[in-house]
Amino acid sequence: MTAFLELGVLPEIVQAIEEIDWLLPTDIQAEAVPLILGGGDVLMAAETGSGKTGAFSLPVIQVVYETIRDRKEGKMGKRSGKSGQLTHMTYKLVLHDLH
Repeated sequence: MTAFLELGVLPEIVQAIEEIDWLLPTDIQAEAVPLILGGGDVLMAAETGSGKTGAFSLPVIQVVYETIRDRKEGKMGKRSGKSGQLTHMTYKLVLHDLH
């Protein structure tokens, strides 16, 4: 099992991560990714090269992936709370960019 899987990242995304030779998450990624995937608010500051972009991008990619997958499978139900709002806004942004 890879370290990214242990953070809650989907296997499909972990495969892509491994293809670009990201074998281990940075400290900031290990701390932020599970919190963000769990719907938590995260504010972090760190030096250039610490992995901040990956820490915030991986959860966004996962939310978009899950939303599109669920939509295609007809599983897109009403979601509530912050996570549901983020999913809805992200999905709308993705649709806007695809058209």
